[in-house]
Parts: sequence; C-alpha cells; structure tokens
Amino acid sequence: MKRPVSIKDIGRIVGVSHSTVSRALRQSPVVNAQTAERICQVAREQGYRASLIGRSLVMRRSMTVGCVVTDIADPFVGGVVDGIEKVANQHGYAVFLASSHADPKRELEVVRSFHERRVDGVIVPSSRVGFQYLRHLSALQIPIVLLNNQHPGAYTRSVNIDNLEAGRRLTVHLLELGHRRVAYIGSRHGNQSDADRLSGYRSVIEEAGLPFINDLVVHTDPTPPGGH
Repeated sequence: MKRPVSIKDIGRIVGVSHSTVSRALRQSPVVNAQTAERICQVAREQGYRASLIGRSLVMRRSMTVGCVVTDIADPFVGGVVDGIEKVANQHGYAVFLASSHADPKRELEVVRSFHERRVDGVIVPSSRVGFQYLRHLSALQIPIVLLNNQHPGAYTRSVNIDNLEAGRRLTVHLLELGHRRVAYIGSRHGNQSDADRLSGYRSVIEEAGLPFINDLVVHTDPTPPGGH
C-alpha cells in the first residue's frame, strides 16, 4: 500500500525545507507568494492531506467539539446538531456526538469523557444540570456552552430560546385564524422550556378574554408518538 505523501516529500520536489512547506500550507505571510503557490500546486498534484494529529500538535488544538444531547431521536435535537455541524465544519472542526438520555449524572460523565479526549469545547443543548457547571469549570478547563438551559442560574455561557414569546406567537396565530378552543400539549418532564411556553399560551388566552381551561392542557412524552 502506497504511503501518504508528507510535507518532506513536497519539500524535496519543490526544493525547500519541510518547515517552509508547513508554513505555506498554513498560508503564512513569511513565505514568498510564488514559492507558496508552487508548494500548494505540488501538494494538490501529489494528493497531500494534512495529518489531523500533526496539525493538532502544532496548533495545540484537537479541532473537535463535543455535543451532549438529551435524546438523539428528538426532532428538535436533530435540527440543533445539524446547525452545530455545519458551522463547525465551516471552521475546520469535527463534532463528537453523545446522548445523556436526559440523565443529569450521565450528562456530566459525557462532558468529562469529552474532556479526556481533549476536545476544544463542549455544547450542551437542553442541559439537565445547568449552573452546576460553575463548580466543574476550573477542573475541566474547557469552554462549555449551554443551549436552552433548563436550569437558569448564574451560568453565563448560555444561548437561550425565548420560549415564553414562542408560546405567545403560536397561540396568537391560532386565534387570528378564528380558533377559540386552543389546546396546549407539553412535556410531562416539567422542564423550564415547557413552563415558559405554557405561560405564553396562557397569557394570550387570558388577554383575549377567553377562559383558561385546564382540561385543554395536556402533558405527555416529548416525542412524536406522545404528541399524537
């Protein structure tokens, strides 16, 4: 089996040192433009592919991001992960994905395992431990960003969804269509997102002068079958 082309091979072909090749491939301005263009051309012709391990050693980064989701089968999670992957790939990062199964203990275990694998950062959609990361940051020493944090507190590295406004807008839309008996289906897990959406729903119902009917509020499993 033919061995992969290295920067030393490219250096021999071009007639420069391997360090010059490395700088040129990293688009360093210290390399002469004509030389850099020749190096890149030879690299393409020889089918050169950068070593991720070598690059991470030089940059002191693994070029990876860990993502801990509650449930891979959740449609919301699928959309979130798709967005994370697209942006990460645009910046040369790969994404490691794991599920916590909505278990707080499991969530922390996954984050620690990502740390052991030297990821550059961790994203946690719908965290079940939230502000507890404040106690672990000094030990983990990696950036952790929470999305749609289910336990708001002093943790500031969060990107949150305005679920109260989302509940309001959905309800207003149905009332504008002429509906007057609008039901609410939420998660039986009783998370903060559901509480905020329900609050938005209820506020619009009451502002419209309609009675808030408890029997029209149902909590079930947050899955497509549960919704049906």
